[in-house]
This record gives sequence, C-alpha cells and structure tokens, in this order.
Amino acid sequence: MKKAFRKIHRWSSLFILFFLIFYCVSGIFLNHKKTFKFLKTKIIYEKSVEKGSSRPVINLIEKYKKFVPEKEKPRAIVIDDKGRVIFLFGAMKKLGFNKAYFINPKKGKLQKVEKLPVEPFYFMKNFHKSYRVKYIWTIISDILTVIILISCISGILIINFKKIDYYMVFGGMIFIVLSFMFCI
Repeated sequence: MKKAFRKIHRWSSLFILFFLIFYCVSGIFLNHKKTFKFLKTKIIYEKSVEKGSSRPVINLIEKYKKFVPEKEKPRAIVIDDKGRVIFLFGAMKKLGFNKAYFINPKKGKLQKVEKLPVEPFYFMKNFHKSYRVKYIWTIISDILTVIILISCISGILIINFKKIDYYMVFGGMIFIVLSFMFCI
C-alpha cells in the first residue's frame, strides 16, 4: 500500500510540476503588477470629430435618471446594442458593478439587477486577490511561492528519473499547453 501511494504521489507530482512552476512565477508577477509595468501597455488613439453640443446626451440621461431611485451618481451609463439605457452603480474595474438599472425605452420598462455576495464563498475571494491587500500579505504569499518553487526544482534535481517519469513530465507539459490553447 505504501509503495502504491509513493507511485501515485510521484507521478501526480511530476504531472503537475510545470503547472506549479508556471503558477508560482505568474503569481509573483501578478502580486507586483505596479512593479512589473511590462504587464500592461497603454495606447492612446486620438481622432478629430465633429464639434457639437453634448446637451442631447445629457437630456437623454436626465430623462431616464429620474426613474432610478439611487442618490449616488452612476459609475457608468451605457446604451447597449438592444437600445437599453443602463445605469451602473458600485465598484467599477476590479469587482464589476454590483447594481444596474436597465431602462428599455421601446417597452417602457425599468429592470433593476443587483449582485449580492453568497457566503461563505464570497469571503474566499479575499484569498485569491492581488489588489487592495496589505503589503504583508503580498510578502507572505511571495515567500510561500518561493518555497513551492524551491520544492519543485529540488524535486527535479534529487529524483532518479525512470522512463515513466519522463512520460509524466512530458504529459503534464502537453496538458498545460493544450489547456492554454483551448481554454484561454
């Protein structure tokens, strides 16, 4: 029984080895997005447009804003491809909007959609984020990541590879590549 568990542990470890290494390295980059500026590029495109008044747009927004019972200003107002005027409230970039009002002028209907957290799973998002965290959490996660990397690399160096081990490592690499190709 002990031999079987050793084989299962060895082969499963070899199969996920490169995934763990990739996950650790990308995790460090994502923890320090502001430090590694090469993760994002900003391109600004400008074009001249016809001068005019924004008053018609403001009038449209004010016309429908009176139906929305929120006191705060919306974070964004969108007119979608169905012709609906959408007022978005709440956190914007990182978390997504937590409240939206859909106004359909053609049907004369207002629909409110609100995202509410579901516990205990909503709390778990705090373990997997790299923004709005205390700096000490970033340091702790970096240390744990380095420990995992050292374990993976030292495991490669101390193991006496057999033919099946090479197949497991190669199979794990192929699995990761195929996963990226078809899932991302």
